Amino acid sequence: MSDAAGDPVDREPVAVTGERQIRVLHVDDESTLVETSAVWLEKVGDRLSVVTETSAQDALDRLAEDDVDCIVSDYDMPRMNGLEFLEAVRETHPDLPFILFTGKGSEEIASEAISAGVTDYLQKEVGTDQYTLLANRIERAVGEQRTVDALEESERVLSTLMSNLPGIVYRARNERHWPMSFVSDGSIDVTGYEPDQLTSGDVSYGEDVVHPEDQEAVWEAVQAAVDDGVPYKLEYRVETKQGETRWVWEQGRAVETTADGTAVLEGVITDITEQKEREGQLRQTKQRYRRVVEQNLFAIYIIQDGVIQYVNPKAASVFGYTPEEMTDGMTAFDIVAEEDHDLLRENIDRREQGDVGELQYELTGVRKDGTEFVFEVHSGIIEYEGEPALLGALIDVTDRKERERELEQYETMVETVGDGVYVLDNDFRFVTVNEAMTDLSGYGREQLVGSSASLILDEADTENALAARDELRDADQEVGTLALDVQTADGESIPCEVRFRLLADDDGAYQGTAGVIRDLTRQSASEPDLADQH
Repeated sequence: MSDAAGDPVDREPVAVTGERQIRVLHVDDESTLVETSAVWLEKVGDRLSVVTETSAQDALDRLAEDDVDCIVSDYDMPRMNGLEFLEAVRETHPDLPFILFTGKGSEEIASEAISAGVTDYLQKEVGTDQYTLLANRIERAVGEQRTVDALEESERVLSTLMSNLPGIVYRARNERHWPMSFVSDGSIDVTGYEPDQLTSGDVSYGEDVVHPEDQEAVWEAVQAAVDDGVPYKLEYRVETKQGETRWVWEQGRAVETTADGTAVLEGVITDITEQKEREGQLRQTKQRYRRVVEQNLFAIYIIQDGVIQYVNPKAASVFGYTPEEMTDGMTAFDIVAEEDHDLLRENIDRREQGDVGELQYELTGVRKDGTEFVFEVHSGIIEYEGEPALLGALIDVTDRKERERELEQYETMVETVGDGVYVLDNDFRFVTVNEAMTDLSGYGREQLVGSSASLILDEADTENALAARDELRDADQEVGTLALDVQTADGESIPCEVRFRLLADDDGAYQGTAGVIRDLTRQSASEPDLADQH
């Protein structure tokens, strides 16, 4: 439209419900024509809102300040024709739909327009039907571009999500050496190899990365799951590029079958070396009788301004909700215990203020049924639907916390016993001693641990102790007693009674002994002198 002076004026956008509105910039040096076109386009296309300019330069100025979804341009314009205008637009808006709507049609112009990258080419005709056709071309061009944009945004979010996951996301053929067609950047942290080294075949995951002793077991476990049509979950060792042996946890499943009948696998591989080390320490401290419960697969979430925007099914199940319930207006504070709200707010603020460092902390979660549990959070910043958001993974560590509390209680009980308590390995070396043991022997804990028990026994008692241990093993008994003298660091010899037990691992293999040493002189000193009673 134009005012009385003939200058173009903008229309207010048409209010449209349902599908998104399309904002069109129509450029034509004939002001009457551009006005008519704008009126008819908005009439035949109720999603269209049209703004107009009568020169290419004015259109470029508007484009620098205003957002439009599509440009419709004449070809034959003074100072800058339609194709020159297109070239200028492409410098700043390479993907913006551009339709050449011209009355000067020829095969040469059409060919030149296509070569220049025009989205569509339409020749002006007499009558109003041309505007219906033009509106359809605009809606189709914008729809296709929006589909591409949405796909690229989805791929970007997915790529960011995978790069923030603490592990490898992969796609591979179900063959012996696991040839991979996709590997996320997490492969560098877990294996030391770049993704392209694994996807190119220069490095074979099944042969070069999976530990040789675990390769057959991994293969058999995956085949069994694929045959049964269920996901596979397994732990095994890998050898990194640097020659280090690490433990990983893997979950995946067959997602499709290729034309040659080979299953295609997709899954995630997570480094659990530190977890394995903690498990080993706990088993040794608790006489290697308990096995540590496996941690769950990571649960993923995205929150924005504290509001939950996305959770995967695992995250929802952890809290006892469905994903739809959690993303229907729930906030992070709805699933965290009130006493941890300040900590949660502090860490959300840190991320929203641009702190991009590693952030890991623990919170108390509240399930739908009101029960509480402890989970560990790993989070990072992403852009989600055009705005900053927090993406993270959480791990339920309630069991680990409980095991740590049990260990603390166990250590407290051992340290409060008045008698000396020790654990020997199968080479007769001290593994653990309590404070009463150091008081009795006169040696510090650092002197005893790692040393042979012969440090506090003379030669005869050392032989007696070893013989008593072997006799107990041969008799298939668990508990034995022994009288011996403890040789202290000060050279004193203290008569003692030892009550000891054999230790075994989960498979029943001998692992050492644990025992209690009682100072008989202290016991005798505490008994009344019968002679004084007569």
